[in-house]
Amino acid sequence: MAFYVALLEKEKKKEKRRECLLKSEVSVFRLFLAESSMKFEMDKTWMRCTDRLSNVYLKGVDDFLQFAFEHTELEGEIPCPCKKCNNVFHKTRDDVREHLIIFGIVKGYTRWLYHGEFASKEQRTNNDELRQEEVRNEQDNDIFDMIYDAAGPNIMDYSGGVKRKQVDTSEPDFEFSKLLDDAAQQLYPGCEQFSKLSLIVELFQIKCFFGLSDKATDSIMKLIKRALPSGETLPESFYGAKKLIRNLGLRYEKIHACENDCMLFWKHNAKAESCLVCGESRWKSVEGQKTNGETPGKNKNKVPRKVLRYFPLKPRLQRLFMSSEIASDMT
Repeated sequence: MAFYVALLEKEKKKEKRRECLLKSEVSVFRLFLAESSMKFEMDKTWMRCTDRLSNVYLKGVDDFLQFAFEHTELEGEIPCPCKKCNNVFHKTRDDVREHLIIFGIVKGYTRWLYHGEFASKEQRTNNDELRQEEVRNEQDNDIFDMIYDAAGPNIMDYSGGVKRKQVDTSEPDFEFSKLLDDAAQQLYPGCEQFSKLSLIVELFQIKCFFGLSDKATDSIMKLIKRALPSGETLPESFYGAKKLIRNLGLRYEKIHACENDCMLFWKHNAKAESCLVCGESRWKSVEGQKTNGETPGKNKNKVPRKVLRYFPLKPRLQRLFMSSEIASDMT
């Protein structure tokens, strides 16, 4: 009996030595991969590209996917480094590519640790420089992110592989491309602080924050335009600025309302001239008009007393999930 026990112990020791040897071989192989990765310096300049439909960005995404699936692929999936998934959720190759185009890659993810990269000291130095460049371009990136969030999944219609679709002024593609061009266009030759679109967006923020009227904002814009050097690209008026960025906002429907909030002049009541509850006129009383609504002329020349701006629910929910920042909080 003691003989068999000793033989069993001997076999266990042999098995343990084989396991240790296997682990050592795996460690050596991983070290070899690490050293090879250190010598191989990935081109990450595409991560700074603000136009996610450009050839540079799309090629960078494809090169990244090639690298990631060679090093970390598990059952056909890898951690998705988009701003929505943040390397938490695993996705297929096509899904990761789509997410990187729609949402963009996580800022600061310059060492692809979740995708098989082992960085050397030299690479870390280059990555630090890349982060500093990202900080400098953060404002421009926010403008482009806003445009891509507004486009949502329809952005894949614009990518079309490596080339964009042909510009057609009658299609939404043209509006999207125009926004990208305005975001990239300098406010004036040599200006690095603002683009044509970024200044208009910030001016709109000031208008909303301080409750400025359209007339006051128009005067401020004209003053800024006169102060800018030759070659400036600012629109002639506030009305022109609103037309330029209208595609960034949600579309809404204007519905006339009773001044006393009794009813809406909507659907089967859309043509009513006065409130069916309190009898108050739908229109403001101006010179040449009567308050009972019995005025000559067409309705388009009348001024409603109160207007409700209705944002349909479906587009609102779609826009919430299109935002990479909000979508990450909802998942």
